[in-house]
Amino acid sequence: LAHHKGYLIGAILVIFWGLTLVNLYGFRVSARITNICTFTGAMIPMILLVVLGVAWFFNGQPLQISMNMETIIPSLTDSTNWVSLLAIMACFLGVELSGVHVNDIHEPQRNFPKAILVAGFFVLVSMLFGSLAIAFILPSQEIHLAAGVIQVFTKFFSTYGMEWCVPIVTLLLVVGGIGSMVNWLISPAIGLLHAAEFGFIPSYFSRKNRHNVASKILLGQAVVVSVFCLAFLLIPNINA
Repeated sequence: LAHHKGYLIGAILVIFWGLTLVNLYGFRVSARITNICTFTGAMIPMILLVVLGVAWFFNGQPLQISMNMETIIPSLTDSTNWVSLLAIMACFLGVELSGVHVNDIHEPQRNFPKAILVAGFFVLVSMLFGSLAIAFILPSQEIHLAAGVIQVFTKFFSTYGMEWCVPIVTLLLVVGGIGSMVNWLISPAIGLLHAAEFGFIPSYFSRKNRHNVASKILLGQAVVVSVFCLAFLLIPNINA
């Protein structure tokens, strides 16, 4: 399914429009969903991924990368390392979107910087050790960008006769992805709402529904994403 364009387009459209409708019910509803989904579907699988990587390393299983002083420090003369650096930087993009929620935070001068520091630390640690876990277990040529994490869990659980765990972890990852999408939907909409209120974009987009949500922006956003989603039909494969 990770290679099936029709499935991916259908899944993206259904989930995106479904979460758009959820966000139309207000920030409190979307925030509650995000918190629950992030803990169960992002933090738990990520911690499990790191634990599996550590277990694989200390159990003497074959490693797909060599760990020595020559390989542990990346060479900037290799163009693929620059691509990897861009991917790592991209993982931190969007943290600035949380700024639109400052007015809804209790004691923002004290709590907002703490939240940013905790989030940044978690992203850094999870990306570093999560990526190492993937590199330990899977040969680089077999890693699929859309399903790499699932590949690792499948490989590990298959090795130890625990294949029944794979659907559970898969479900958790889907929940985590949905939770992150909820926030990615509402935060830009709030930012664009402020822009509309100050006259930087047409006032039409400043209209709110009865739940005090910028409904016109959310629906317009869903339409734009739907159009871009169709780009999957024009590319040779999902990795591309």
